[in-house]
Amino acid sequence: MSKWRGIIFVATIFGVLHAGNLALFDCLLAFSVGLLYSVVREKTGSIYGISISHGIINIILFLIAPYYY
Repeated sequence: MSKWRGIIFVATIFGVLHAGNLALFDCLLAFSVGLLYSVVREKTGSIYGISISHGIINIILFLIAPYYY
């Protein structure tokens, strides 16, 4: 059970760190993604795929998406 408490803790921290955007939905989305990333890391033992995924998401959100708004 300790493993799941750690996963929830990490996901919560990931969500709280997005509070600077002042949007509750953003925090909840970040929590959900953090939970997913934590479970994937626990299952695979690797952070390579998670790091690539996070990088791609950031590139889309900050470099590509603003031009479509």
